[in-house]
Amino acid sequence: MSVVSANPMERLQSLTVADVMSRPVTVVPGCARMEEAARILADADASGAPVVDDAGHCIGVLSAADFLRFEVLKAQPDQYDRGDWAAGGEAAPRDSVRRFMTPAVQTAPAHESLLKAAAVMCLEHIHRLIVLDHRGEPIGVVSTLDVMSAMLAAIDEASQRRSSETRSTA
Repeated sequence: MSVVSANPMERLQSLTVADVMSRPVTVVPGCARMEEAARILADADASGAPVVDDAGHCIGVLSAADFLRFEVLKAQPDQYDRGDWAAGGEAAPRDSVRRFMTPAVQTAPAHESLLKAAAVMCLEHIHRLIVLDHRGEPIGVVSTLDVMSAMLAAIDEASQRRSSETRSTA
């Protein structure tokens, strides 16, 4: 992270997505089934992750909310047992990640202001932004927890700096 400021707001304004994003990125293969995806997320202690195709390009996001939809649908056999479902023009098993993921991926470039990214998250009511490289492959994830941690760190840094200045002038 960059310069320490006595003002928490100045500190937050100086942060970029790259400063706080989580990496390495846990990804879920688009060809995975929901049970496999649940194991991947549990092993990574994550509540969501980007979904990638065979080339590693981000094609969606899978989150805890998608697992809820999966479980609700499983409890409705007339809906769940309708046969294979078309995902992106191809047949997919009923328990396919592609069937339950959110295909609209909200992204942020690594150099973007953290405050701008946080505003997008609030506006879109989402809990994570995927950071992609120039090839469309995930290189990081910024979550609401990452934003909150950065805010608390900025406040703590400012508080420590003020305490240090107070001690040195006393």
